[in-house]
Amino acid sequence: MFKAGDKNAKNLSKAVLDERYVSTEQIRMIQLRVQHFMGKDTVNIMVTSADDKVKKSLLAVKLSMAMAEQGKKVLLVDMDTGKPSIHRWFGESNRSGWAEAVYGGKKAGGLIQDTFQPGLYTLMAGNGRYGLQDVLLLEEVKRTAAECRKNFDLVIYHAPSYRSSADAQLVVHECDGVIITAKTGKTKTADLLLTRKEIEKAGNQVFGVILQTGG
Repeated sequence: MFKAGDKNAKNLSKAVLDERYVSTEQIRMIQLRVQHFMGKDTVNIMVTSADDKVKKSLLAVKLSMAMAEQGKKVLLVDMDTGKPSIHRWFGESNRSGWAEAVYGGKKAGGLIQDTFQPGLYTLMAGNGRYGLQDVLLLEEVKRTAAECRKNFDLVIYHAPSYRSSADAQLVVHECDGVIITAKTGKTKTADLLLTRKEIEKAGNQVFGVILQTGG
């Protein structure tokens, strides 16, 4: 699964085996749901949350790796430009990525990186943030999402908390389903229900809600 002697791979291996935040059984349940949509076209999934108290990145990484291990070509996109984290799991630079593509007009294809996991690629969050009018932002998000779909079986978007992110509320229209994460004892039920309602109001479906109990 990992390249021998790769320090980043070994560290990530330990995190993947840690059941405190996301259990293997939860990942399997999501996999089964996603597999129903696998076909000729690229499947697009968003991992988001009802608030900012949840650690979403490990779920996104675990799911991405699990799907890649099944022989799928997977792209993991970090949309959380405010709190980028995917690059840390892989020990990579966050110098450029989603922000430069959406807000800077760069081609996403030239910013995608491969990883030590065969079949798994990443588009990091990046550093740039530019002011765009809503109409222009919508067009750039659509363009970038279309580029991300090229040559991949599955695209997983690691997004900020849904109701606080314009990018997430735009990308949801490009996705086949959404996974919401919540933290036991921290996330308010009202926030979780409202997030689900807004996603469904946007015409999308919630694949499932993952409750985190650790840390």
